[in-house]
Amino acid sequence: MATFQSCSFPRRPSPKDSNILTAAKYQLHLAYYRYQVNTGQYVMSPGEKVTYNLVVLSLLGLLFFAVYYCLPRSTIAALQRLTYYITGQRQVMLNAVQILDDVVQQNSGGVVASLKDAGVIAALNANDTDVFAMH
Repeated sequence: MATFQSCSFPRRPSPKDSNILTAAKYQLHLAYYRYQVNTGQYVMSPGEKVTYNLVVLSLLGLLFFAVYYCLPRSTIAALQRLTYYITGQRQVMLNAVQILDDVVQQNSGGVVASLKDAGVIAALNANDTDVFAMH
């Protein structure tokens, strides 16, 4: 059975003792208090808290991975398709998109190389876009 552990509301520092560090510490305590109250962690057992926080951190890690590695390539592909839909020609922005693609490949080279080994890039090339072409 879960044990009730009331979380204490953080106290605002007095104006005479307030500086940027104490204000930042207060804001962190307040954010942590809100996190505990909004997720109901104050009624969870320690094991449930660990499990819940591991799931939250895993999802945040996956979100960071998707934004950092996948969003730039998807944005380039979307720009290329948009210019094709607007102009009807593939070569209009191909040079600019190729430059952006080179920058993305330099920044995410290790992940792209591991995805190439897994065959994921080959699956993405099935629609014959120049953005995902293997060099």
